[in-house]
Amino acid sequence: MKRAVIRLLPGFIFVFYLLYIISSTFSIAITQITLGLSLIGFLIFISIKPFNPFCGSLARFYQITALYIGWILLSALTGPTPVESAIAVKEEWLFLAIPIGVYLYNHDQYRRYLITAFAVSVAIVATYGIIQHFFGIDWYHTKSLKPAPNSGYLVRGNFPHPLTFGNFFAVASGFLITLGIVSKSGFDRRLRVLLVMGGIIAGGAVMFSYSRGSIIALLFGLLFLSFIQGRRYWVYGFGIIVIAVGVLIFSQGLSDRIERNIQRDLSTNDEMGRPFIWESSLHLVVENPVFGVGRGNFPAEYAKRLPPDVEPKKKHVHAHCDLINIAANEGIPAMLFYISFWLIALFSFWKGHRGPPGTHKCYLTAALIGSVVFFISSITEATFADEEVREMLMFVWAIGLGAWYKQYAQNIISNKTS
Repeated sequence: MKRAVIRLLPGFIFVFYLLYIISSTFSIAITQITLGLSLIGFLIFISIKPFNPFCGSLARFYQITALYIGWILLSALTGPTPVESAIAVKEEWLFLAIPIGVYLYNHDQYRRYLITAFAVSVAIVATYGIIQHFFGIDWYHTKSLKPAPNSGYLVRGNFPHPLTFGNFFAVASGFLITLGIVSKSGFDRRLRVLLVMGGIIAGGAVMFSYSRGSIIALLFGLLFLSFIQGRRYWVYGFGIIVIAVGVLIFSQGLSDRIERNIQRDLSTNDEMGRPFIWESSLHLVVENPVFGVGRGNFPAEYAKRLPPDVEPKKKHVHAHCDLINIAANEGIPAMLFYISFWLIALFSFWKGHRGPPGTHKCYLTAALIGSVVFFISSITEATFADEEVREMLMFVWAIGLGAWYKQYAQNIISNKTS
């Protein structure tokens, strides 16, 4: 009986993790249900067949992540609304998608299916987004689409906001394009074409979301890719610049939107300006440096520092910057833990990218670019607090950290045998 369960559980874990990846492109509810079922299978599996998924080269990452979650919980319990804040910490369970993904990465067939399914689902939903822009098709929503500056509609897919859609598909685009370009010998031609085309379609959909931060983050990520890949890839970087300039010239709506909002976005006096929001949020950090205001209390505390007659839309629910948002909500120590596990992840991906050629190098480079796109977008938005985008980041990190784990293990074996 025990052997039969051990034999069946990996498939169970994989199927629901696969559904988690697919549904992340269009439904947060299905995503969390399927991830939860995959997690149940994973917990049963590691209890029957004992092994420690948190050891080895990834131990430091998991330790810092645990400290981050622990501090958030401590901040919640010491805040003015301990019960409500503690309940809000439940979002951090999404980190558990990483060890499950790392485990599945070790199986070549599972890994290939996950990547293929992600590329296909991204391409399909991004195509739906492009159609949505031109024809206004919007399934499963009661709230009407916002009109685009010139014609058509702001793309949001099945997400609640165009910015969420833009950030999600910008990260997905950077990840898929990189994986398709860099994996010269790891994949067959059809899969490489699928990855690149899926990434390009996703990038096109991002443009139609008119989310300036998402567009800038994606362009920066692709330029960074062309730079780190060497001189022969610089032509791609030049092409990206030409395309970006062309889009700005011919897409009058996008250029008008940027020109119209740039003054407001950089204003220190306008309540919608990023410097104003950051400065006001930093006051909360200064007043509550250790534990912050407690998760869930930011909107009320922020509103107290605004004029009484300010418009409701200017009473922001987050700091429009992940680092400031975490410091304001959970304190400076939480922000430092956050920076630490980001640095560990990025350093692992960078070191793997700079390492010798191998099966896992393309995954490390793709995870690096996807992470860079996410982080750039988080400078002006609280992207890490956006569950839809974060669910996908956990998958990107699972692939990247799984590749780092495998590459690290192979290097140890090769050093012992040499």
